[in-house]
Amino acid sequence: MPIPIGAHSVRGQPNRVTLSSGDVVTRARALTLGAQERGYQSHYAYRPHSQGDKNYVNAYLRSQQGKEIRAQAKENGINRADLAQQIIAARNARPSSKRTGGAAFYAFIEQYDLTDDREEFDIDY
Repeated sequence: MPIPIGAHSVRGQPNRVTLSSGDVVTRARALTLGAQERGYQSHYAYRPHSQGDKNYVNAYLRSQQGKEIRAQAKENGINRADLAQQIIAARNARPSSKRTGGAAFYAFIEQYDLTDDREEFDIDY
């Protein structure tokens, strides 16, 4: 089950989670916040998609682009679970014909420099 990036369980209190902001919330609330970071309404809405999300992340990380992103994430100290959460959030927020892209999609594109192929072009107009 997803909990927010940077959150961890409170030692000695199995039903409490400390968020990256320092707030202590119940585990159910943390699960809902984590699912919302991935683009789902709640952790109940996330459950039917969990295996498909795992398959998507594994396939993505096997691609050439995924390998490059994994290397960048390692350099920045981002673990695989947090990277998987970012990938799912970006996938669920990507633009379509019915809606513009969400913040998670554009943040992922910006963080991992996926806007171009990292080459400099000198264009004269």
